[in-house]
Amino acid sequence: MAIEKRFVQSVLRFKRLILAVTLLLTGVAGFYATKVGFDNSIEIWFLEGDETLETYKDFQEQFGGDQVTVMGLFTDQLFTTQSLELLKALSEEAAELPYTKRVRSLISSNVPHLIDDSLEISPLFKEVPTTATGLATLRQQVLSHPGLTNTLVSPDGKGTAILVELSEEGYDYPNKVELYDALKALRDKYADKLAEANASLLFSGGPVLDAAFFSNTTRDSTILGPVSFWLIVLCVLIVFRRPMAVVIPVVVILLALTWTFGLMGFLGIKINIISVMLLSIITAVGVADSIHVLSDFFHERTQGHDNETAVVNAISSLFMPCFFTSITTAAGMLALMVSDLSPVRQFGWLAALGVMLAFLFSITVGPILLLHVRAIPSNLKSDHESSFIGRSLQWMAVGARPRAGVICVIALVVLGWSLWSISQLNVGNNPLLFYKKGTPVRQATERIDDTLSGTTQVEFVATMQPGGLKDPAVLQRLASFEEWGKELSGVVSTLSVLDGFREIDRVLNQPPPAPLPSNAPISAAAPGKLPQDSSTAAQYLLLLEGEDDFELSVQEDYSIARITARGRISNAQQLTASLPTVTRHLAENYNDEQLRIKMTGYGKVLGQMGLYLLESQIDSFLLAFLVVTLMLGLLLRSVKLALFSMIPNFVPIVLGLGIMSALDISLDPGTVMIGAIALGLVVDDTVHFLMRFRRRILEGANMEEAITGAVHQAGRPILITSMVLVVSFSSMMLASFTPNINFGMITSLIIILALLADLVLLPAALRVIQPRF
Repeated sequence: MAIEKRFVQSVLRFKRLILAVTLLLTGVAGFYATKVGFDNSIEIWFLEGDETLETYKDFQEQFGGDQVTVMGLFTDQLFTTQSLELLKALSEEAAELPYTKRVRSLISSNVPHLIDDSLEISPLFKEVPTTATGLATLRQQVLSHPGLTNTLVSPDGKGTAILVELSEEGYDYPNKVELYDALKALRDKYADKLAEANASLLFSGGPVLDAAFFSNTTRDSTILGPVSFWLIVLCVLIVFRRPMAVVIPVVVILLALTWTFGLMGFLGIKINIISVMLLSIITAVGVADSIHVLSDFFHERTQGHDNETAVVNAISSLFMPCFFTSITTAAGMLALMVSDLSPVRQFGWLAALGVMLAFLFSITVGPILLLHVRAIPSNLKSDHESSFIGRSLQWMAVGARPRAGVICVIALVVLGWSLWSISQLNVGNNPLLFYKKGTPVRQATERIDDTLSGTTQVEFVATMQPGGLKDPAVLQRLASFEEWGKELSGVVSTLSVLDGFREIDRVLNQPPPAPLPSNAPISAAAPGKLPQDSSTAAQYLLLLEGEDDFELSVQEDYSIARITARGRISNAQQLTASLPTVTRHLAENYNDEQLRIKMTGYGKVLGQMGLYLLESQIDSFLLAFLVVTLMLGLLLRSVKLALFSMIPNFVPIVLGLGIMSALDISLDPGTVMIGAIALGLVVDDTVHFLMRFRRRILEGANMEEAITGAVHQAGRPILITSMVLVVSFSSMMLASFTPNINFGMITSLIIILALLADLVLLPAALRVIQPRF
């Protein structure tokens, strides 16, 4: 310990220089930290040359964007002059909204018409009907149209969709927020007319959910960060009763965060949904190191030492335990760099850097600030012994001894249940569950999903020989694929050029339906047939070429066709789970010279991103756990202690995930970081306990003496640290965003379980097994 003491004494001797250099570098880091931007673009989640991303880029070049906002207009009766005029006005104004590429609704839909034995494709109607007969005719025409029902209009004729396709400039999150705000302003503008028509206007689709996601995460990080910070300040003040004791962890945390984010700004690294969690891990480690320092410092003061002697003794005795906790946590974070995802790799090394910076400031700036802490209250020592914390530690050290066997049996039973529960854990990516029940965006999405054909979509690009769409055999294979796709879980309908073929055939070869009363139920007509010969297919294609949107479904000499599969976003998890099945089916059945089909689109990219993230994080966490265990073995110089360290490291996380499964919380991109963050928190207290246990063993103490000494010496800072972190993470349960709520709740639970595992279960296991060291 002589080296550690000389280090602390040197820090105190050169304290002015250290503070000056720290302030100067912090100013530079702060300047660059202000330049850190936010980036959650889809590209950052894929490695260079990833097939999923490259296929999507090719699709965008060929067909433009595929991100669509759905405006759902719901009324008691759509087919009235008032409702249709409202639909027309909304459709026209939607086309003028920012970042809008095109708008599709009943107003702009072109359909085949048979006029004097001549077929032409023209708008569904040019003027809104004003007579009862005209309205009844239009109603029958729309509701009997197979391509319009469940796509642009509900089967009961009470709901219709206005599809707003984004331009490429609108793909950035802030621009989606701007569009969403413009949509809400449009609804406010027409509030009176909507009320007159007894109608409601709802918004959903990927861009709307992305905008709500961005707004919610920004709000939660802006509000919950300060709330968590001040809760930490309050807890430390209550425990240590000295304002200066609060300053130390706050300064350590702010310095570590400023330097970490300053480096991000210097390197041009932007914040994303993963790197936001750097705040949590650096804050947690900074608080833990500072509380251990403060606890030992006050303990030294109770022994009658002056401030400087107490500082030297406390820091020198904690130097190696804090270094071990930091280097072990950093090693666990660095294990995340094996991930195939760039944001996870960045999080790994940035978290490791932040952890080591927190340690650096705890043993340099921390001791300097400790010199200015006023004398402790005279009754502090007795408070330590008689307080709730003191009594709890006494029970853990001595009172739990006779119940060691019972504690181990209970732990094994609960662990077994947790492992079974984890086997039932849902793994997926359902964006709708990110929003609380009853929130406007979730209610709107659920209603549009239930009434129309869904608010999410994936795309398929079919490539064939030039003129392939004139080949009846190719058309039949495409139709066969569509029928197969409709059976996939989550898919409601498909849209392609085949619908145009079928509708032309229906108009030409099926007799027009007999007029029905205005309120009679109407079913969609049976679709027509596909062309049976090349010449008929060529004629149909010539007719369809007159449509404005034809190039958005067919390109390059009829050799490339687009198939859109639409579905309910509430079933996005099932659709994501089916991605490997779809990929395998395409490779086995649609990968030859005549026809090749690839799956792509924003929905596919999001689903693949979720799968990558989940697989990457699960694999990285397992590696991190192994690395941490090996590090503990090396640092503690004992294989047996390393194996025992698995108890407080492994059990709390397993129990936490088991409870998460029991609460029906899915493992998704919002909760998958719980394991890595929790491991970083859990291992710190384990190291402090085992370091003190090992030191007692080396000093010649027996097993019981070593356990009792470790509990008394490390227990108080472990208890205080856990209490502070639980209060801090529990504040996230006030969030508006479900992933933040789940993250805060489960992480707090794991911290509590880790506390019990360190101070109750681990001593019980040592007493029962009685290993020889």
